[in-house]
Amino acid sequence: MKIKKNAGQTIAEYALIIGLVAVLIMGVMKIFGGSINAGFAKIAAMIAGAF
Repeated sequence: MKIKKNAGQTIAEYALIIGLVAVLIMGVMKIFGGSINAGFAKIAAMIAGAF
């Protein structure tokens, strides 16, 4: 019985998945970045106003 070693293939698949997730996160940040930033600014203002 011959045993195949496909560790290199697995590493390549993980690298591809990580790359696609990174591109997806960058796209989401590009689309929703302004509203996310405004939300954090609002929360920061509330915290600063509490003290």
